[in-house]
Amino acid sequence: MAVSELKIQSEERANPSWLDACLALDLASVMLSGNRMPLIHVRARSGPVLEAWLEILQNRLACLQVRKLPTGIDEARLLGGIDLAATLATGKRQVSSGLLVEAHQGLVTVPSAQTMDVSTVHHLTAALDNGFVKIEREGVSLVQEARFGLVLIDGAEEDEEGVHTALQDRMTFHLDLNSVSYRDIKDHRFSTGSFAERSVCDEKYLKDICSLALEFGLRSLRSSMQAVDIAIACARMRGREQVGDEDIAIAVRLSLLNRATQMPEQIEEEANSAAEAEPDDE
Repeated sequence: MAVSELKIQSEERANPSWLDACLALDLASVMLSGNRMPLIHVRARSGPVLEAWLEILQNRLACLQVRKLPTGIDEARLLGGIDLAATLATGKRQVSSGLLVEAHQGLVTVPSAQTMDVSTVHHLTAALDNGFVKIEREGVSLVQEARFGLVLIDGAEEDEEGVHTALQDRMTFHLDLNSVSYRDIKDHRFSTGSFAERSVCDEKYLKDICSLALEFGLRSLRSSMQAVDIAIACARMRGREQVGDEDIAIAVRLSLLNRATQMPEQIEEEANSAAEAEPDDE
């Protein structure tokens, strides 16, 4: 698939990054109907744009209870452990659940996720991979379910370190709201609420996505699988049983472009050709 074919035309005069952010929430809702929890990495500064998007997120995913994870959270509050007050009151060892267990079947949002310490990153990635939290501390050995959606709000500036790559690698959607102004804000809906029961992605498109992921410098198999998941959700949202070109284009835009570590040669060649064709200022 030519990279130029990834351009999606919109009849609406709206900021494309904002449209993508709204579209991602519709697709996350479709994926949730298939028991896939939303995993979103969004670059955004604090302010009205982010607040508006989070409000739309809560409306779209209203079935999920939202919990906020402070980046400075300690391990006991994150994972759980001995409840000292309850233990002293009852005379028996009492264990309190951590935030991740409390968030089971819900949604966790992480403001300023780029400042998260390595220990918290490790515990989050383990819970995302396993679907449970294992506590082995203070004489307690316990396994509790912790399957949740995650929204990482990345407030890093261009010259700053963003969200830890281990967490970015596990996020399905990668969005950027930094070019969006308050004037762009409007709740754009792309879903009618009626989905195809099942959609499939044929081998040709699977190869296209894997090739494009590699061209964007994304060598983890997760990135290709996540893009495929979005393409299938897009086809389902549009009532189609087969993934098509537009679904692939949207999947690449919402999952691969904003985390690319390099640009495909064709994009670079097109950019260079366009620069050479521009007239001199003189």
